[in-house]
Amino acid sequence: MTNLVYRSDIDGLRAIAVLGVLLFHAGFGCPGGYTGVDIFFVISGFLITSHILRDLDKGSFSLVLFWEKRMRRIFPALFVVVLAVFAGSLVIHLPKDARDVAGVGLSLMLMASNVRLWLTTNYFASTAEAKPLLHTWSLSVEEQFYLFMPVVVLLLFRFRGRRLVAAAMVAGIVLSLAASVIAVRTERVATFFLLPTRAWELLAGAVLAVVPRPKESFWRTGGAWLGLVLVLLPLGLYGPKTLFPGLAAVPPVLGSSLLIWSGVSSGAGRLSGVGRMLSWKPLVGIGLISYSLYLWHWPLLSFIHYLEIWDESVMLRAAVLGLSFPLAYLSYRFVETPFRRKAVFRSRRSVFVGGATAVAAITVFCGFALRSGGFPRRLDPSARGYAAGMSDFKYTRSNEPGDVPGKLLKFGPETEDLSVLLWGDSHAMALAPAVVDACGELNLRGAAAMCASTPPVLGWMNPSPDYRMGSKALEYNREVADFVKETVERRGERKTHLLLVGYWSNYATPEARESFMRGFADTLVDLQRDHLEIHIMRQVPVWKKPVAKCLALNERFPFLGLSPQVDEDRIARTNDFETELFRRARERGARFDLLDPKPFLKRNGEFLSVDQGHALYLDTHHLANYGALRLDPMIESALRDQLAILPAGMSPDSGLVGSR
Repeated sequence: MTNLVYRSDIDGLRAIAVLGVLLFHAGFGCPGGYTGVDIFFVISGFLITSHILRDLDKGSFSLVLFWEKRMRRIFPALFVVVLAVFAGSLVIHLPKDARDVAGVGLSLMLMASNVRLWLTTNYFASTAEAKPLLHTWSLSVEEQFYLFMPVVVLLLFRFRGRRLVAAAMVAGIVLSLAASVIAVRTERVATFFLLPTRAWELLAGAVLAVVPRPKESFWRTGGAWLGLVLVLLPLGLYGPKTLFPGLAAVPPVLGSSLLIWSGVSSGAGRLSGVGRMLSWKPLVGIGLISYSLYLWHWPLLSFIHYLEIWDESVMLRAAVLGLSFPLAYLSYRFVETPFRRKAVFRSRRSVFVGGATAVAAITVFCGFALRSGGFPRRLDPSARGYAAGMSDFKYTRSNEPGDVPGKLLKFGPETEDLSVLLWGDSHAMALAPAVVDACGELNLRGAAAMCASTPPVLGWMNPSPDYRMGSKALEYNREVADFVKETVERRGERKTHLLLVGYWSNYATPEARESFMRGFADTLVDLQRDHLEIHIMRQVPVWKKPVAKCLALNERFPFLGLSPQVDEDRIARTNDFETELFRRARERGARFDLLDPKPFLKRNGEFLSVDQGHALYLDTHHLANYGALRLDPMIESALRDQLAILPAGMSPDSGLVGSR
């Protein structure tokens, strides 16, 4: 029969897991702290399966009772935190982000916040910091596991007993781990968030409930120390750029499994040496409140992230992180414990009715928040106007292989032949409104091939593991280049314009700088054709903090001093990089014009963040639709082959359209 004697060392292991997560989220020198979630998965799998097998051995297992216990354990503290997050979001968040919080909250009530976050978020991206319910992805993974795991174990146990249960778990580990290893290279975000590629971690803990404990002290001691090393090393050696989970998740999962497996000698109930270390009272205390601590810490940190005061003071982050401890204790003492011990909602009926009522109430609130767009009326008109700039992005569709040419954005008079082509990344999406307007004014037909984080460079792919296009960028860009050539050939001696737009300096990482420059020059040489005019747009000015958001928050919380500031150092580095990039291309024989948007985004020599109550940028480096339309004269001048005329009030800087 499964031994369920209380294991203080497991609470100590919980403490290591949650402290790793906290330090990682707070930016306090634990770059691999996110592996703490993997430790939690192993612990959960072990404890849940141990309880199921114990009750099956006794003939007293009940699915209804199982889910009642899960609800008592998970829901009360979670509901309290979700309500607190909603209240904080209404005060702090701008409508777009309040709406997103409601969307995650709604998916959480459906036990699917991990699915929504997979579709909308990268856990390691800076945009994830504004999501106070980001951390609930792991709860959804566990809840989904709890839905099918007891049913499967029950059926297998009744059919052939523990041996079949163990065999099925091992098979599940192999299949899920294989899926994780294969998928992480091309679908890292999905692999991180979804159950099929995470199930093996929970199953690794589950299988510990059916394997025998070590009897020899040699195995206990060796397994415990090896497990401790495997758990601790990733906390310091991993980082956001680690290709994770996949094989990188094996050390923390294996280490956690070894610590649980070797923690107690068979039949004796005595802790191993490492087990006694993990049973240190302060660690055990943190382990006991680890669930509430996990729930509370991230919303607090997320809110100061959102207010753009994260970098202002290490002490502020430490204070906010410290606040999560008393909140976690209060949650453990007055929410978790009473519900778990049936001091509140004593009957099973009251648990299910109360849980259903809470889910329904939160769902209704989320529905109203989504329908209203995040309750924008709570903001004054000026803040509401600036906040609208965060969504002022007209063309967001990313192309992929197979979209060329049928699914490209087409614009201009349909009666005209295609003569203007826009090709680039998300900066091309931002510029598209100006190109569409210019083509309409000049009676030209155009098409745009645009894909986020995919510059118009042949034979080169974004090396970032966070980017989903991956190696498909090679095929996609080749398709676009071939389409450009076909268009030029079809037009014969009539002129064709090609506008290349990219966040050029963003791809100049130390490991990719040279390959990117070579690929850029190779692309321009490959595209050279008579009657093809190539125009390359330089980057727009970069700001230190998101422009539209800071303008809106500054109206709402003027004491924070969040007026946008242009990033002069970044602009200077970008200019240096672009100079080198374009020089090398010209040395290879490439011919092109340079379009400089900076003069159109200035007034009296100063870069503009706002004009007539409208934000010109939706973040730090993407023009909003309103900002893009200021570049109409620049685009029209390029398509007319003449120098742009600056509208009144703009700086008379030279070099708007560079020579070949």
